Amino acid sequence: MSSNGQGWAWAIPRPRLIRAIDQAQGPLVLLRAAAGYGKTVLAAQWAAQRSGVRWLEPGDVLPGGSGDVVFENYRPGDAGLDRALIALLEALEPGARLLLLARAEPSLPIPRWLAEGRATLLEAEDLAFDPDEAAALLGRHAGEHLEQVMQRSEGWPLALRLMAQALERGGTADQIAGRLPPLSGYLEAEVWPALTPAQRRFLLRTAVLEELFPQECDAVLGRSGSARGLRAMQAAGVPLCPPARVGQGYRYPALFRDFLLSKLDETPKERRELEARAARVLLQAFQPFRAAPHALEAQDWELALACLSQAADRVYREGQAATLETCLQRFPEDYRERPEFLRIEAYIAWGSGNYAIALSKATRAAQAGDPDLRALALVVVAGVHQAQGRWSEEVATLEAALAAQPRQPLTLGIVRHLLGAAYLRLGRLEEAEATLNQALEGFKPHQPGYASVLGQLALLHLSRGRPRSAAEGLEQAALMQRRLGNLRGEAVVLYNLAIALNQAGMHRRAQGALAQARRLAERVGLTHLLALIARESADTLRDVGEGSVEHYRQALAALEALQASAGLLHAYHGLAVLHRRRGEMAAARRAAEQSLRFAASGDPAFVGLVRVHRAMLEGDAQALDPALAGVLKGPNLYYQAQALLYAASRGQDPALRQKALELIEDQGFDHLLREEEDLLAVRLGAEASSLSASTLAAGLELRMLGGLELRAPGGQPSGLRPLALRLLAYLALRRGATVSPEQIAQALWPDSSEDMRPTLQTLVWQLRRALGSGIVLTYGGGYCFDPPYPVWTDVEAFSERLRQGRLAEAVALYQGELLPGVDWAQLERQHLENRYLQALEDLAEQEAGRGSLEAAIALLERVIERDPLAEEAYRRLICWHQQAGHPDAARRVRQEFSRVLEAEFEPGKHS
Repeated sequence: MSSNGQGWAWAIPRPRLIRAIDQAQGPLVLLRAAAGYGKTVLAAQWAAQRSGVRWLEPGDVLPGGSGDVVFENYRPGDAGLDRALIALLEALEPGARLLLLARAEPSLPIPRWLAEGRATLLEAEDLAFDPDEAAALLGRHAGEHLEQVMQRSEGWPLALRLMAQALERGGTADQIAGRLPPLSGYLEAEVWPALTPAQRRFLLRTAVLEELFPQECDAVLGRSGSARGLRAMQAAGVPLCPPARVGQGYRYPALFRDFLLSKLDETPKERRELEARAARVLLQAFQPFRAAPHALEAQDWELALACLSQAADRVYREGQAATLETCLQRFPEDYRERPEFLRIEAYIAWGSGNYAIALSKATRAAQAGDPDLRALALVVVAGVHQAQGRWSEEVATLEAALAAQPRQPLTLGIVRHLLGAAYLRLGRLEEAEATLNQALEGFKPHQPGYASVLGQLALLHLSRGRPRSAAEGLEQAALMQRRLGNLRGEAVVLYNLAIALNQAGMHRRAQGALAQARRLAERVGLTHLLALIARESADTLRDVGEGSVEHYRQALAALEALQASAGLLHAYHGLAVLHRRRGEMAAARRAAEQSLRFAASGDPAFVGLVRVHRAMLEGDAQALDPALAGVLKGPNLYYQAQALLYAASRGQDPALRQKALELIEDQGFDHLLREEEDLLAVRLGAEASSLSASTLAAGLELRMLGGLELRAPGGQPSGLRPLALRLLAYLALRRGATVSPEQIAQALWPDSSEDMRPTLQTLVWQLRRALGSGIVLTYGGGYCFDPPYPVWTDVEAFSERLRQGRLAEAVALYQGELLPGVDWAQLERQHLENRYLQALEDLAEQEAGRGSLEAAIALLERVIERDPLAEEAYRRLICWHQQAGHPDAARRVRQEFSRVLEAEFEPGKHS
């Protein structure tokens, strides 16, 4: 008979698992996992809290029914033992448990018992230590080593114990990260002898693969049957992690794979042959980066270089530049002057901001005879020119890449994409549009380049001064990049999206886009993009009234280090605007002068705007007029609106003032008047003040759950009809979307046959008069709620708390159903109600998991109050009442649910 496990000093209390055993369905609890997962220790901890637990193993006489039993070291295939266990289960008294400890799949009818609720299964993923348990085991070493130890061990209790012991003996972090000799000894003694020769051969030969897909295993092994083999290994209790989700394969735990590879290293020639075979299999499956480490391990340098040449672009843009560099470092010295090698190194250096290195290596790689390789090397050279604002040289280099006549459609698509973007920067919009449309032909819709080209086509709207249209296209492009896993492409699109949102006056949304772009750029290592993000962030903070000179200084330092002259042009202009708005006119003039030092690197339309601004600061009418004429000849309506504002603030020309106001109102740029209010509102007269009403809505709160109420710091805004509030609620629930007057009329006046547009216009006017012109924007014939100042809504706050997992706060915000009695809110109302009920159930589960059954019961009673047919909630409520010692309450709930069901399904009720 086995020991019951008392006296193990390293055993960590595991109340969550003991609770799972106590609350298990049916009398049987199967603990099934490979060696070292702490099955015996857990069973001993559970048994220590019960009285009279019998501890048995094969060979012991099974007793008759009554109390709890732990059966250890169960092995499948013993028909007599299985019959005895079935008899024991049937004889157990109510509430008693049989804990069955097994490494392999039992020969008992476990699947049927699980389906019938007669058994509970705890597997390796359940038995693995969570971070809190691992921290308790590591003790004083947890603070420094917990994350590393959890990553290496994957929660395997035995491995964690050995690592903890090594740390106690003074082991280093490097030793913990390496192979653990004690674990290898344990696996050699406990796992390896139990395997057949065929199983051992399968394990060793597939250990070279990080992920185990049956087809790939078959190809490496040179035979079929791997799908059956993997299932058999799992059933036999071999440490093997099943697929975590669709699209993933099986895998060996990292430390078990280390053990297998150490055994495979005993035959180095076989190891290299298997690695080379795995590399070829993965390369043929269009997975070059998964193939590259195998080729490197096999020391097949030609194959490895071919893999990395195909994979470099994707690997880099997915944020794995460090891994790519590590791969390159393994090559022999004589490979380092190969054009393919130089091109990859140049690409990494360019993204990291090491432009001199990038230019040197890319220029040498461009001497290649292969036209595709030559074109891709020239793309890196052009990238350096672009980052440093030498846009004419960028265009010339990309045209040379095109002249190299690359043969691959993908290479051609890349070159045309970048050339179209370069034309766009120079304001050559027709050439840009034609080239970008040609570039689309080089990509397939599932490729990141396709999404990148769509993003550039969206920027054409921005170049024409239509930021909202640009933002819509860029949001779609960002979503595509995210789905494709293109971190670099998503970061670039999000940066451009922020520019569009800022020009549309949606500064808070722009801040969110910039924060996302910054995180991605940091992960990928895009130094140049990080500097541009810092500059745009400074502009955004300036326009919401939170900017400072220090923000611009930080951005300027980063841009100057990179010699990014185009970025410097924009940054100095932004700084000039900030100084002017603060009344620091001498500093504003100095910054404007600095900005124009980089005029050669800018979009001509933007440079024209900078010149208008500087002339306004200097009071130089002679320079102002031609600069303004140049901007007005260009295609960019946004720059035209800004330039007209600047010019009108200096002159007395009523026609110029009227033109500025008309363009601002027609294009929905009224946020410009608010941003420039300190300098311009008085000079532009009453027309402007009506457009730039003071921000009464600062700190505005719109509550729609349980009723409709608008709150402001000074109290309820006056002069708003209830119908105007309903319109505000309708638009607020669709924040950022443009809604047509027809859609609004159908919602607010569903039964009216009259034209309600005049009434709608009156309501919009009321909202703008009371809350500021930015509260409802007019765009494309529709209306949009996306104010540039903060407007808090309880619906958005409720959804945000749910996304963050802050369930208690979300539940507290839900003061009742959405807009009760409002017909058009029915779908949104039901959706939010369902989310609220789910949050109550999830919160109840959390409380029950913490042992707070009374709180859990109270939450479920709220669910049933709102949804009398919530069957699962009734089931849990009955169970928790019983566990909490409320048998009468459990009986009442059961009876109430029976009455509800009878009433609901009464014959003829729903006929």
